[in-house]
Amino acid sequence: MIEHIDAESPGLYVVRTQGSEHVWNPQEGWYVRKPGRRGHWSMSDFPNHRRVHWTRVERWPVVGQTFRVILTGDTPWHQSSTIREIEEVVPE
Repeated sequence: MIEHIDAESPGLYVVRTQGSEHVWNPQEGWYVRKPGRRGHWSMSDFPNHRRVHWTRVERWPVVGQTFRVILTGDTPWHQSSTIREIEEVVPE
């Protein structure tokens, strides 16, 4: 299990919180949020969900904590609920 990710983490990661799932691409500076718990992500999930780009990460994802990002667009920031798990997305 992955305990945390940061700007140097390569690839894609599913960050599961108490109430939703987020797929992060730390090196490209975006994530995709899916409300609710799903269980498994696949690369085919991405076209149906909007990528949210950030300008800054105030708190990177760490299991047992929350993350907080400063966003571009209409929503100025997002803070997650407590992170339950971080998993690397393996390309299909």
